[in-house]
Amino acid sequence: MRIFSPAKLNLFLAVTGKAAGGYHELLSLAVPLDFGDTLQVERREEGATEDELTCADPRVPTDGSNLVRRAAAAFREELRERGGGRAGGPFFRFALEKSIPPGGGLGGGSGNAVAALRAMNRLEGEPLAEEDLAALAAGLGADCPLFLPGGPVVFRGRGEKVEARPELAGLLRPWRIFLLDPGFAVPTGPLFARWAAAVREGRRREEAGEAERALARGLEELRQGDPGPLLRNDLGSLLREKYLFYDVVEAAVRAAAAGWLGITGSGSVAFVLLHCEADEGPFREVERELFGEPGFSVEAAVLPGKDC
Repeated sequence: MRIFSPAKLNLFLAVTGKAAGGYHELLSLAVPLDFGDTLQVERREEGATEDELTCADPRVPTDGSNLVRRAAAAFREELRERGGGRAGGPFFRFALEKSIPPGGGLGGGSGNAVAALRAMNRLEGEPLAEEDLAALAAGLGADCPLFLPGGPVVFRGRGEKVEARPELAGLLRPWRIFLLDPGFAVPTGPLFARWAAAVREGRRREEAGEAERALARGLEELRQGDPGPLLRNDLGSLLREKYLFYDVVEAAVRAAAAGWLGITGSGSVAFVLLHCEADEGPFREVERELFGEPGFSVEAAVLPGKDC
């Protein structure tokens, strides 16, 4: 079975507090994209004793630390607890084709895990309901549950509170999305540690009520045709302090009147929203001047489709 594993884009991301276990609570609007990875999944033969994962990208681990293999282990354990798994199995063979850059804030590993859960469930005859898959996804990682609805979502807490917002896909259709990969990865753990230090020092604040109001205002502006006020990323503000890439690109995009710049997740990938009716020439000129031919961006659209 061949299954698509989409990237996600955080249009809005606010850190709203500290959760148990040292984690942070978030409020975010995230959308899945038609840009992503592909996962080939098949059931291994009788007598197999472990799952198998291959990937040509040397940056991607293929051992038990990979979320795909962790998803397989969790799925298998769930079947065993329900009495539906056979002794010693089932085991699966996965072939992962990567397009999403690791460490870019696009949720590649989390999306891969959810794609694996869906594929395994189909191969086994759909023994798990949607809520069962959601519980498994939540146990794998904070970003995993947001991939299950297959469209725009607002998620809260550590990602376990997911609200599907399919109507937002229509509001985003007038906007073309260009993903900008700077060529470096940003480790999530150290970035959250920097955020915690900034809060202790009074340089950042975590206010859930203010974040909810800001998201509501941003969505209202989006309904009026202006996505700019929605593009908030608390973690991205820290990245701007360390990397000149974001300010340089934003200044060039604004000078060319070419759209809006945002940062997804914990970075490093940035993105530009360009209206479908806008002339893309100024944006392409920015691309050439800053990075040379053939450019550094990938155009994507919000699932489940686009009108451009």
